[in-house]
Amino acid sequence: MIGMVSGEGMLFLLVGILSWAVLIAAALFLLWTLYLLNTYLRLRIAQLREERRAVRSDP
Repeated sequence: MIGMVSGEGMLFLLVGILSWAVLIAAALFLLWTLYLLNTYLRLRIAQLREERRAVRSDP
C-alpha cells in the first residue's frame, strides 16, 4: 500500500531516530557540563583575585 512502511522499515526508522536522539542528548549534556565548568572557573578566579587583593592590602 502507498504510504505504509514495512515492519523492517519501521524498525530501521525507529533506530535512526533513537540514535539521533542519543547524539543530541550527549551534545546537550556536553554543552551543559562545559557551561557549569566555565561558571565554576570564573567564580573561582574571581575569588582568588579577591583573596590576593586582600592579602596585598593587609598591613
